[in-house]
Amino acid sequence: MRSKEKIKRNGASLVYGRYSIKDLVDIEKLRQIFERFSLVTGFTAGLAVYPTQEILIATGWRDVCTKFHRAFPKSLQGCRESNSSLSKQLRELKEFSISKCKNGLIAGATPIFIHGEYLAFVVTSQVFFEEPDIDRFKRQAELYGYDLERYLEDVRKVPVVSEARFTEVLSFLSELAVGVAEQGLRNMKIEESYRELEGEIASRKSMEQALRLAEEKYRNIFENAVEGIFQSTQDGRYIAVNPAKARMFGYESPEELLANITDIKSQVYVDPQRRVDFQSLVERDKFVKDFEYQVFRKDGSTFWISENARVVQSKEGEILYYEGSMQDVSDRKEAEELSKTLITNSPVGIYIIQDRKFQLANQCFHEITCYGRDEFSTVEPLELVHPDDRAEVKQRALDMLARRTSTPYEYRHISKDGKTKWIMETVTSIQWKGNRATLGYFMDITQHKQLENQFIHAQKMEAVGRLAGGVAHDFNNLLMVIMCYSEMIRGKLREADPLCQFTEKILQASKRAISLIRQLLAFSSKQILQPEIVNLNDTVTEISWMLQRLIGEDIDLVMNLDPELEVVEADPGQIEQVIMNLAVNARDAMPHGGKLLIKTANVNLNGKKALEHGGLRPGPYVVLTI
Repeated sequence: MRSKEKIKRNGASLVYGRYSIKDLVDIEKLRQIFERFSLVTGFTAGLAVYPTQEILIATGWRDVCTKFHRAFPKSLQGCRESNSSLSKQLRELKEFSISKCKNGLIAGATPIFIHGEYLAFVVTSQVFFEEPDIDRFKRQAELYGYDLERYLEDVRKVPVVSEARFTEVLSFLSELAVGVAEQGLRNMKIEESYRELEGEIASRKSMEQALRLAEEKYRNIFENAVEGIFQSTQDGRYIAVNPAKARMFGYESPEELLANITDIKSQVYVDPQRRVDFQSLVERDKFVKDFEYQVFRKDGSTFWISENARVVQSKEGEILYYEGSMQDVSDRKEAEELSKTLITNSPVGIYIIQDRKFQLANQCFHEITCYGRDEFSTVEPLELVHPDDRAEVKQRALDMLARRTSTPYEYRHISKDGKTKWIMETVTSIQWKGNRATLGYFMDITQHKQLENQFIHAQKMEAVGRLAGGVAHDFNNLLMVIMCYSEMIRGKLREADPLCQFTEKILQASKRAISLIRQLLAFSSKQILQPEIVNLNDTVTEISWMLQRLIGEDIDLVMNLDPELEVVEADPGQIEQVIMNLAVNARDAMPHGGKLLIKTANVNLNGKKALEHGGLRPGPYVVLTI
């Protein structure tokens, strides 16, 4: 801790760490006193600050000092050194000190101590105790460059006084200065006490005003808050409620609510056990936050509230009452319930990953992956991805989380039962329980992939069909030429001509080729409808060889044809196309081989059976089953 003597303001010593000599003394009035003193006695008088040596008052100074000793830099330095030495002696002696200054004059000073603090010193000087040594002052004039004649004239004007007289004057000046300073200190204390009293009065008025403003502000908040605010007792009575709470519970005013609700547990809580839970928590922790429960309105309807409350206690720790606020969260609860229902029943798998672990997943996710609710949290997310797809999936997920892309990505998933499924996935970054997490949407597109493959295959078959149709048309043109010329040759030959036999063979081969073209056109869907009387058995038999090649060696072709089958009117080409299309579909449904059965039969549909088959007219029909 700093000592009092080291507590200074602008270098000056302070009393009580606050008051300097300038604060305690009216410098101007003291100067007037010193001036009259110098005028009457012929002695100089001065007041200087310790330790800065700042001269506050200087009266009666003689020309030898003002015009010579203090007017020339070299001799001025001597004055300053003499003053410094004199002030230090006063600090140690704590009483007056008399000495000869470096310029040859007598100087005396006495310290001003106030409550132990050395604040300043009073000085009187510029006298001789004996007749001056003129030779010394001549040398001094030559040394400092004074005007000798004028200097010596001013030296002779310096009075010669006795040391006793000098001491009496010095003592008088000291007592005068100390008395003025001590009175100043007393005045400062009185003024300070008055200011403190005024400050205390103003502070109390300010506190009272602040208290009134705080009460008004609290009342304004209480009355106009949108949240319900309350105070209630331990035994379940409301002490005070604001208008918002009254409206929330369906009452016209707080007074009506206070008059009607006398038991909070039974009249407010839908589940009374929640009141027990509330009291247990608030009395244990002294507060509750976001405590949610269902309550009754005046009309008996229910709604959800979220409550923050605390215990108000006496100094002895006794619970006086509970106070808190509440808000209606019914909309949020309904939204949460709806969101939960949508997530639970969503046809898309939904999950949340945090810290590389599954934190939440819906039912569809469990059904796709075959992992139960007690298993999925231990599964590493990338373990669900086919090993060959993991690197790409990781990069695509990072790109989507960084919003470099928004396109869903597809990959192969390995479920718990070892099956491989195709998944289309989308991920986004969210906040989950205060930390960053990943929300994912997980869709099984295996069936879609199969349909996509079938569609691609169908497109290939369509291209083959168009090619076959084009070839068939060109081939048909060639056959027409062959048959035309064959007919012309046969017309020119006699029946006994051996060439007739060869010509007939050419015509038969051409007819078989035309039949083959019809089959190709039927396959390519480019044959023009030409209904005629046909036997389906013949049609099936004619294309059976082509069907066997179409379905492959892994599938057995079995035909069960009714020998008594009736004829029908139909386009043979269209019938062949239908048979071939159904055969292709059957083949695709049996990738590991099987059996293809083609059956014909006669059937007679009555009225009821006819309606079951798309409203056909009753009567005899031929059935073709594949």
